[in-house]
Amino acid sequence: MGDGERRRRRRGVDRRAMAGARVWGRMRSGREEGRGRGKS
Repeated sequence: MGDGERRRRRRGVDRRAMAGARVWGRMRSGREEGRGRGKS
């Protein structure tokens, strides 16, 4: 319900989101799975 509004405000974070998406996925997966499996 906020994908369009978040993507529009992500204009300046578009570059951080692309390179951060990999780091965020590793931090989120590791933190929710046990901070040990940061590999998809």
